[in-house]
Amino acid sequence: MARNDNTLRFADEVRGICTDGRSGTLYVRTGNNHAAMILFEAGHIIGAYFGGLRGQKAIAQLRMSDGLTSRFQEGRAPPVRHNLRSTAETLAELLGESDDGPARNFATEPATKARPPADGQSVHLGFGNVIVRILIREFAKYIGPAAHGVVGDTERNSLSVASYLEMTAVIGRLSAELLEPDEQEEFARHVTPEIDRLFTKAGIDTIAEQLVESLGPVARSVLDRALVNFGGTVEDPAEVERLVATLVREIDDPHEAQQFVARLRRALETLAS
Repeated sequence: MARNDNTLRFADEVRGICTDGRSGTLYVRTGNNHAAMILFEAGHIIGAYFGGLRGQKAIAQLRMSDGLTSRFQEGRAPPVRHNLRSTAETLAELLGESDDGPARNFATEPATKARPPADGQSVHLGFGNVIVRILIREFAKYIGPAAHGVVGDTERNSLSVASYLEMTAVIGRLSAELLEPDEQEEFARHVTPEIDRLFTKAGIDTIAEQLVESLGPVARSVLDRALVNFGGTVEDPAEVERLVATLVREIDDPHEAQQFVARLRRALETLAS
């Protein structure tokens, strides 16, 4: 680990979390854009992930990485117990420093606070979050619980407004987090058809079924008329959001409009599971 400003700040942050006895997850990004996680419980390091590596191997990989940036999220870490040495020994290995020096206090980045819901969010589908559920599920097959951290807020935000090309780029970035080339290809090959189901007949039929609950027998004709404006089908997350917004305007009762979106979200999550 080269002793540049980023890695020195990273070292200070890790030591500060241990010294202060804090619990939570430290999300780490390397200079070459790989993601890692270090899990803390009351100042003890209880687990680590780096791509498909975990435990001591993840610590060793982090030790060899440069340009580290990090964000600490306070709270209970996932209930894992990796095969790690004592926290002092793990710190010494991770930071390449002697563990017999005096403990130091350092300010860490505050945990991300939940943002208040935006106006009108109750009728916003959040289709990107449905896609994220698929990405996390498939990525967890390779790296376990760390998938939740790797598929983080940045990817969620990009998917909420994504074209299909941007969505494919997200899949590519996640694939690159896996250390083995065959795993990278396998992940992309398996996850893409799972997401595509949401845009094809299965997804449209799900929208139609939930619209019938709100509009009755005219629902299919309303949906078909709306689809004309999209060339007969939807092809990316942004278009699904716009289609649902169009359908919401066809429902006169605001409460029923909210119920339609809530039912549709649950139905699409079921389709994605």
